[in-house]
Amino acid sequence: MSSERRGEYLIIELAVAGRAVTNVGVLLWDPDRERLSWRLVEDWSDLAPPEDVEVLGELSASFRQCVAGMGPRAFLEYIEDTWSNVLRLSERKPMRAEDFDAALDALYERHVGR
Repeated sequence: MSSERRGEYLIIELAVAGRAVTNVGVLLWDPDRERLSWRLVEDWSDLAPPEDVEVLGELSASFRQCVAGMGPRAFLEYIEDTWSNVLRLSERKPMRAEDFDAALDALYERHVGR
């Protein structure tokens, strides 16, 4: 019997004026465990103007703080409803995995690869 669980992932895109839209991260939602995990690029310097690099570099810490305050489901729904300019989210895509941490790494490599 397989211990695979269903989940959903979203691609985080960066849309900076004058530059091509770039995949910069992956969010992975595990509804069975009410867990939201993510992986973001670490070096934003080639992707965004200098004035935005520091703010973008703090995204992961900001995510942690928001998830702690709002809860993972509410935070995910909030950013799905509000992001649309510089940071964008793809539609949710279904996935199955036994190990969500390994799945997040594989999705990151496939869609971001930085």
